[in-house]
Amino acid sequence: MLLISNAETIFPFLLQDKLISQGAIFNEGIMYLEKITQDRNLITGQNPWSVWAMAEAMVKQLGYRPKDRAITAEENSVKVLFVYETKGKKDSKVVVEQILNEKKQSISRSLLLSHSAVSVIQGHLKKAYDLLRLASYAKNIEISK
Repeated sequence: MLLISNAETIFPFLLQDKLISQGAIFNEGIMYLEKITQDRNLITGQNPWSVWAMAEAMVKQLGYRPKDRAITAEENSVKVLFVYETKGKKDSKVVVEQILNEKKQSISRSLLLSHSAVSVIQGHLKKAYDLLRLASYAKNIEISK
């Protein structure tokens, strides 16, 4: 419970712990990023950023094709953050370039900065600095257009 110091007194249990105690398999994703899991007709999502992917997975499970839609700047930022977490700073810069230059889409720099702030709270200063630099990198690409 990262941001709530007395979470154990407020919440009598974590949903994750209850599910595991009853035989569920918990597929943990990266904190604050998109993560959906599907087991036949059961589709679950972790974190608020899973809403889009989860809704589209549900539509597909019902036998339909999700409606085409514009990808939001926040979704693109979540992609950048995921690549940063799984592959590192260098690869995440490549994703920033692809989104801004090739796909001609936008990135939410404020979301990158929010994740940087959370990293400071968690004591991950290098990560905080890296995310600040990524936000700056995205801004510089946008300005040069």
